[in-house]
Amino acid sequence: MSQPIFSPDLISPTVSAALPHGYSIRPLQRQDYSAGFLDVLRVLTTVGDVKQEEFEQRFDEMKSGQGYHVLVVLNEQQQIVGTGALIVERKFIHALGLVGHIEDIAVTKDQQGKKLGLRIIQALDYVAEKVGCYKTILDCSEANEGFYVKCGFKRAGLEMAHYYEPRYEIQHGCMKGKSAGHRQNILIDWLLHELEPVRDLHIAIEDFPIVKWETQDDATLRKAGSLHLSDSKENTSLSVIGAIPWTQPTNGKSVTAEVVYIPQQLSLKDVNIKGKIVLRDFGPTAKPNYTTVFLPGLWRSNDTNSLLNTAYDRPYLGAPAQDLVNAGLGGAVGFVSMFNVPGSFLESYFDPHDGTHYRLPGVYVGLDEAKMLKAAANTTAKVTIAVNADVANATQRQIVATLPGKTNDTIYIVCHTDGNTWVQDDGLSALLNLARYFSSFGTSARNKTLRFVFTTGHLGSNADTSFNLAARLDATYDTDDTVFVFALEHLGTREVLPRGSPSGAANGQPLEFTGKSEIVMWSVGPSDPLRNASIAAAKKYDLDRMLVTQGTGLQGGNVVPEYNIGGIANGFHNHLIPTTSLISGPWSLWAPSFGESAIDFDRLRQQTLAVAEVILAMDGLSKREIAGRYWDMREARKNGTRPGFNITLPAVFAPAPTV
Repeated sequence: MSQPIFSPDLISPTVSAALPHGYSIRPLQRQDYSAGFLDVLRVLTTVGDVKQEEFEQRFDEMKSGQGYHVLVVLNEQQQIVGTGALIVERKFIHALGLVGHIEDIAVTKDQQGKKLGLRIIQALDYVAEKVGCYKTILDCSEANEGFYVKCGFKRAGLEMAHYYEPRYEIQHGCMKGKSAGHRQNILIDWLLHELEPVRDLHIAIEDFPIVKWETQDDATLRKAGSLHLSDSKENTSLSVIGAIPWTQPTNGKSVTAEVVYIPQQLSLKDVNIKGKIVLRDFGPTAKPNYTTVFLPGLWRSNDTNSLLNTAYDRPYLGAPAQDLVNAGLGGAVGFVSMFNVPGSFLESYFDPHDGTHYRLPGVYVGLDEAKMLKAAANTTAKVTIAVNADVANATQRQIVATLPGKTNDTIYIVCHTDGNTWVQDDGLSALLNLARYFSSFGTSARNKTLRFVFTTGHLGSNADTSFNLAARLDATYDTDDTVFVFALEHLGTREVLPRGSPSGAANGQPLEFTGKSEIVMWSVGPSDPLRNASIAAAKKYDLDRMLVTQGTGLQGGNVVPEYNIGGIANGFHNHLIPTTSLISGPWSLWAPSFGESAIDFDRLRQQTLAVAEVILAMDGLSKREIAGRYWDMREARKNGTRPGFNITLPAVFAPAPTV
């Protein structure tokens, strides 16, 4: 027997009659947990993992409160496809009056365009009038004001709010105290909520498989790893930066063994490490000279002149991915990577991000712990290492949001959604604001279609959906409407260096902000229109510490393309899709502990405006004009010229040692 949350007599007959044929509207029922109600709300915002008994308990609380009027719209298959709520507030003023609050209007993506949102508002307004409310109020974004005016509402003052949830942090991918996977799920839900009101935007969600590595109980990496040093006298717990992601879980158990320190100049393939826990200095990091980095440059800001003849050194260049593979092949039973900086600055450091599941547990430690461990390597002391994580098949979500133009010629604007650090995920802030900005033009003012792709899987790049998208675009580029790709990563970053280390090399000193911006690479493939527009935009918005460049380095030989481009842009560029990108790689990239302080938001905004400038400059040009030499390179590839970059994704599982 159904149990409605309020009387069905309060449902407007006029609204019911106005619904599409076969659709119905009714109060929420206690058994609607299994009818898709929560899935509809997930279109709006994060819901969480609500169990059926929890749903029923909340339903009973709301029903007994006699002020909650939650209704649902059902399609012909009796699936819930829309919902909204009226909450009645009891007042002392206005002769003990009642005020209705309309909340949580949500319609599934495949049902939008059928005026279901309008009908839900009308139905709730009818309920409010019938129960005696003297007014009904709701919150809406400016973008949605026109819709609610049509529903009979008008602007009435300004609402302010103090949110007791980390929405603003989630926007940039960082919620402290949770795993990256947990943060990513919240982030995706939040993105869907923010994209939903953007005018004319069509939203789709694509699911992709992954063999996930996830800390247990949503723990941070720091809490997921542990290390103990023991000798004949005592057992000492050592502070860790965190578990090394993708290393083998021990889960409630631990591995104890003698330790062996192998300096970086020795290959792990050439030493006996079987049965040992390997100690290894983090790195080595590549140390290119800025003069070499600038060689492929097309334009750079004047403030980069001071960098000439100095080295560039950042930890993203030295992740121990190959060391972990070699340690596993050599029969080592554990791995400790040691940073030459205080560990507190790098808490829960997330790298490598190849997505390869390694054959042994591993942790990161900082400077002080490294000294203790190296001293223990010359004794009979033993180390105990543990990593608590789960490995399982899972799916990950990619959001594709399309803003139609007058033509089907399509520009792809791409970022990733890792739920990791503020720096790692701030490209999505640019995409959100670009979508809102170009939506304000109206379709008639946009010549080209814009497709905003919030890719997923970048924390495990063998499942990075940007590579999947690049391959798909490559397969159809010659005959479809793809124009070019703009990839945005790690924007507005502030320079963080070890004290007294102008190159950025770890020197045993604390990390600190220098007061300068992190160097940014604006890579542009061989398209003169894109290159000219990028340089003009960088100049117009006075972008500091900026290098507009052909790429990050020559690939060598008669190949296409000649230059490599870093980050998620690399897949598109090497699939010979016209590509441009902004990216930086500061010390704060993989270190959540820096939080929002790692970003200069004014700088991020200027960079986003420059991106918009380039998109506007391309709006009137044809696909062929924008393609430039990419077109010729695609023809050369067809005629046998070899690709300059082997687009082979990392292995899902590291090779096992031979017996």
